[in-house]
Amino acid sequence: MVTEQRGCAWVIGNGGSQANASHLVLHLQEHSIRAHDLLAETARITALSNDHDYVKVAVKTLRDLGSPADILIAISCSGDSPNVILGLVEARRIGMKTYGLLGFAGGQAIGLCTSHVLIPTTDYGHIEDCHSSLIHAINRYLGIKNSS
Repeated sequence: MVTEQRGCAWVIGNGGSQANASHLVLHLQEHSIRAHDLLAETARITALSNDHDYVKVAVKTLRDLGSPADILIAISCSGDSPNVILGLVEARRIGMKTYGLLGFAGGQAIGLCTSHVLIPTTDYGHIEDCHSSLIHAINRYLGIKNSS
């Protein structure tokens, strides 16, 4: 996922997808992959929301800390959450590769992702469960890869 340049993985979501984003970050970190949850730091989120607007929190963080060697993984059921879309746009502007775990028809996010996995249903629970299963599959793959 992350190149030999030792970039880091940034992960973003909303609601249940944000819970999955946090879950993915923990698994990536377990495998010594530099990973950050864009919406995990409460003090940063509230300060940036107050100063700039909530939907721009990811943009500001990526602008301050991101680099072209990094990747952004967006997790979204609808693919249309404004903060996720703006984060994807900023990541692409920086030169990052962008990946999506998406639902519905992918929304605006599908066109902003270098690559994506789409769960083509409108049932939030099914999408979030499938995304969680994919996160576990990624964790399992990294465990197998790192043990060989």
